[in-house]
Amino acid sequence: MSGSLQARSVYRFGIFQLDLRSGELQRKGLKVNLQDQPLQVLSLLIEHAGEVVTREELQQRLWPNNTFVEFDSSLNTAVKKLRVALGDSAVNPRFIETLPKRGYRFIAEVREISEEPGSTALIVESHSRESVVVEEEDDEAVDRLSGPALLGQTPQWVQRALWLLLAAVISGVLLWFMLRPRPVAATDSIAVLPFDTTSVDSDLEYLADGITESTIDHLARSPGLKVISLGSVLPYRQREATPQQIGRELGVRNIMIGKIIIQQGRMKVLTELISTADGTHLWGEQYDRKLTDIFDVQEDIASEIAAKLRLGETQEQRNSFRRRYTQDFEAYKLYIRGRYYWNKRDVPNLQRGLSYFQQAIDRDPTYALAYAGLADSYFVECAAGALPAREGLPKAKAAALTALQLDDSLAEAHTSLAHILFNYDWNWTEAEAEYQKAIALSPGYSYAHYFYGTFLLAMARNKEAFGELEQAQELDPLSPMIATFIGKGYYYARDNPRAIAEFRKIIEANPGFPVAPSFLIETLERTGAMPDALAAMEASSPLGKQDPSILSLRHAYETARSSGYLQEEIRQVRLDPHAEAGGLSGGTAALYALLGDKDNAFRMLDRAVERHELWLVYLKVDPVWDNLRSDPRFQKLLNNIRFT
Repeated sequence: MSGSLQARSVYRFGIFQLDLRSGELQRKGLKVNLQDQPLQVLSLLIEHAGEVVTREELQQRLWPNNTFVEFDSSLNTAVKKLRVALGDSAVNPRFIETLPKRGYRFIAEVREISEEPGSTALIVESHSRESVVVEEEDDEAVDRLSGPALLGQTPQWVQRALWLLLAAVISGVLLWFMLRPRPVAATDSIAVLPFDTTSVDSDLEYLADGITESTIDHLARSPGLKVISLGSVLPYRQREATPQQIGRELGVRNIMIGKIIIQQGRMKVLTELISTADGTHLWGEQYDRKLTDIFDVQEDIASEIAAKLRLGETQEQRNSFRRRYTQDFEAYKLYIRGRYYWNKRDVPNLQRGLSYFQQAIDRDPTYALAYAGLADSYFVECAAGALPAREGLPKAKAAALTALQLDDSLAEAHTSLAHILFNYDWNWTEAEAEYQKAIALSPGYSYAHYFYGTFLLAMARNKEAFGELEQAQELDPLSPMIATFIGKGYYYARDNPRAIAEFRKIIEANPGFPVAPSFLIETLERTGAMPDALAAMEASSPLGKQDPSILSLRHAYETARSSGYLQEEIRQVRLDPHAEAGGLSGGTAALYALLGDKDNAFRMLDRAVERHELWLVYLKVDPVWDNLRSDPRFQKLLNNIRFT
């Protein structure tokens, strides 16, 4: 680029203009918030537009005193912020091209503008990767394209028509502006994306997830803020997506991205808050601390985001950002390892997570969150059938009660206790009170809304139930489990077509998720659609049509229709020594009920009550029991599980 950078300090590229004198980047005349480092990188790239600017040159010019690690982190962050500000992409760049291991090149056409007072607007040079040209624009040329001059050469009837058209457009725009649906405040929702880590130790992924989850948990306590749950943000670790796309998919106005660099007992945490409307950078910070200062970093991030979003939190809520559940860094690491594996949800990882929670408690017996994690692990193991309810849920309840004795403000522990009171103790009044406490303590805790919704379904309070489930889904929009229970709610409400459609939609979006296919097959069987149930079984089985159990069911259906199908299914259950190991008598009881074999159905139901099986809480609302309800034995069952 010829000429002095100081003399030619205004540059145009695309819809942007960079003024180096004022240090301001504008987009269509509106200022773009950009920190000093990204602005300096942009200035240097534009100075050498069309040329490769190496990483070494950038370090010498902009970060001469930084170590390599510090420079590498700072440059990557600056370029990322630049791309966000420009709406650019690393994959298909329009402005900044990355040359791996070399540097960067500004590839858009750049025009240097001289704007001396009273002078002609002169485009000194136009830069692109291919060529450099010289152009000139004078005031007269601009006037020739202006509105009044153009109208002066136009017949009056055309002028009147143009003015009428312009007035109509302006009126329409004003009318739309006045009548348009008012969006909620731009600072009412956020997704904290998984923190990236550059550590060579792949096990430290759990540490990144721990900071992510802690930030989410802190922010979820703010009643004026919708915070997306961890389960719905974790998929973005593996995905390339723009802020705008994430905003649409998760229904949020802001996202926070972060990166952790760990080296020799220190960590550098880089954070950035971005608007999903246009990718604008709203806030960013770097924390360079000892690894053992992780608690301070988590608290600072949550506090500064809350301040930036102007949540107007109370002093009590501000204090909650500084609440610590342990001072023992090693216990904390064990806890977040436990949550890391618990979030995977399969039985082996649940058991692994439970082991880490117990180790955290052994190290710090006052660690309330670790007790809540222990309670959650036992409960999910029982729900998955890996542990009998009578064995696992008393342990879960003891852990939840201990957590609350240590810290009664813990929403997670109130939720865990509520779900045990609901599913195992059949104490409806206390269960509902605990759910409501959890939601009051942490309005953004999706599990509290989700579990409360399932409770309300069992109580036949469908309108309230769907309200809670939909709120849970808003906080955790990618959760297949929440969506599945919305489908189950339609089934309990006897809207089978809608339930089946919901289950099919979940299966299509989450091919490996096992619960929705199970509920779909169950619903199809209970509506007598056995051929459709067989097709759903084949679709979900690794063996497909060659699955021996499915072949036997199909043959039984062809031989004796629905009766043969149900009897064959019961026969298969009896032959499987593991079918009821976790306490799943309800499936067999339902098959007998569909067959009209009331005696065997009640025999299995009595066994389920004795074992406190978890599905019993839906006895009052499940249509599968409709042909048993007039039998006095059914009312006795309801009394036994405290439905009076």
